[in-house]
Amino acid sequence: MDKQVQAHVAHYEAMSAMTEDIRKFRHDYGNLRVGLVNALGRNDVPGALALLNADEMKPHKPAYHFATGNVVLDALLYDKMLIAEEANAEIVFDGAVPGHLLNPADTCIIFGNALDNAIEACAKLVGADKSTIAVNAKFSHGLLFIELTNPTLSDVQVVNNTVATAKDDKQSHGIGLRSMRTCVEKHSGTMEVSSENRLFRVDICLDFNQ
Repeated sequence: MDKQVQAHVAHYEAMSAMTEDIRKFRHDYGNLRVGLVNALGRNDVPGALALLNADEMKPHKPAYHFATGNVVLDALLYDKMLIAEEANAEIVFDGAVPGHLLNPADTCIIFGNALDNAIEACAKLVGADKSTIAVNAKFSHGLLFIELTNPTLSDVQVVNNTVATAKDDKQSHGIGLRSMRTCVEKHSGTMEVSSENRLFRVDICLDFNQ
């Protein structure tokens, strides 16, 4: 599992680097714009066209864009959104996660596992309207509050603050939640899961005052 997490971290750090490349392009494009304005101001249309034709930086505009304050989380959400689309679902993020709080591995463990479970649940809603996976985050007074909700086919049975699975492989199922809980406890936090009216909810509070 450590190797898997490290692979995820490397993947999302690479995507973060791509985001940085886009920022660099925007900066360079600003300089190009100065040249364009100057050329057009002199009615030098051929010169302006030459500048545009010489510009080979044409980054692909991403289908989705997240600005959480954490570049690894931005990349993770983008990647999970592509998977969610296949399950007829969308991810909606509200709030912020300061980039200095969570290291990349913890970010992937907490948010990655929660989103994987949510997407899996949405994939079972065959024939339903597009589902919404809502992720909310707020940092206040040294505490990071995270709330994630997703619709379910039926109410999930929760026993002792964990999901009672009906899957044959009971040992492996729930590893994601256990990994999340271990990571949460490392940050002196709490994690609660609940299910009501066919809506599954995960509430996490991480304490960074220690």
